[in-house]
Amino acid sequence: MRQHPNAGGIAVNWCVFGSGGHITKPEGGVLENYTMCAQKDFEANHHIKTICDPVRVLAFISDHFPLYFRGFDNLDENGRIVNGTHSQSVNFDKIRINHYFTKSREEFTAKRNRGLADGPGLRNMSDFDIHDQNIIRDTEILSHML
Repeated sequence: MRQHPNAGGIAVNWCVFGSGGHITKPEGGVLENYTMCAQKDFEANHHIKTICDPVRVLAFISDHFPLYFRGFDNLDENGRIVNGTHSQSVNFDKIRINHYFTKSREEFTAKRNRGLADGPGLRNMSDFDIHDQNIIRDTEILSHML
């Protein structure tokens, strides 16, 4: 953000991880058990979360995207403006959010039954099938563990 004085925040793309074939919750931790993810261009990876400077935020439009005071923008890792909750391109060479959207079918069902985090209603079970992306083995996060 120091390189871009107009940066109110950084738009960080998701990297969606699938169930890895787990039907029930496996023993051990999420990072070790869920190592299969979607291809970079998977539609849901266009979602962003924002790391922002709260002093530059007027309000939050959604839980993913703030409304900044005039003169500030949400920028991706390459300094390009991102308007809204989705980026045009998926960028996660420098920073990303590993999004363990499904985990096992059992865990997804429990998550679904708790209801949506940002409003009333239940997630559709078809969301499991859509987001259960097990295309690429990715264990990079494990190299950052102590």
